[in-house]
Amino acid sequence: MANSERLTVQDESVVTMEYRVTLDNGEVVEASDEDGPMQFIQGRGHVYPAIEAAIGGLAPGDEKNLLLPPEEAFGAYDPDATETIPLDLFPDDMELVEGDEVELYDEEAEETIEAVIVELQDEYAMVDLNHPLAGETLHIWVKIVDVRAATAEELEHDHVHGEHDHDEHDHDEHDHER
Repeated sequence: MANSERLTVQDESVVTMEYRVTLDNGEVVEASDEDGPMQFIQGRGHVYPAIEAAIGGLAPGDEKNLLLPPEEAFGAYDPDATETIPLDLFPDDMELVEGDEVELYDEEAEETIEAVIVELQDEYAMVDLNHPLAGETLHIWVKIVDVRAATAEELEHDHVHGEHDHDEHDHDEHDHER
């Protein structure tokens, strides 16, 4: 559509965006050149609020650099966010290695939590429950590739429908740094 080139990012528009997320040390955490451009509905909390605020009004071709301090990204690192778990709670066939990420199920919250094994002893594993990027400042470059109006169905379902009717990704507020 020739018309789509004049659209700017507004609430309830579908945004296609290239991006790169790096840390203070220059390490690339995630980038669209690896994963492809992301698509989301603006104003629905599918990306960080700071990104939504920064891209409002931008048009295709516009670029922006953002700096997200830890409190706007994955939070401050909490040195007390560790848990000691008896080894017999892990599957017998699971090889446990210090530094490896494991998924734990929190029955109270009824959700899966990612953790890192920080120490192994004979009877237990100590895991760090902080997000791997907790305490990190994120440097984010974005480029708007396309903007279009969301369809009524996309708004009702609260996600972008791709070529195959439905986008395959879940769009949680902090879905991979999206």
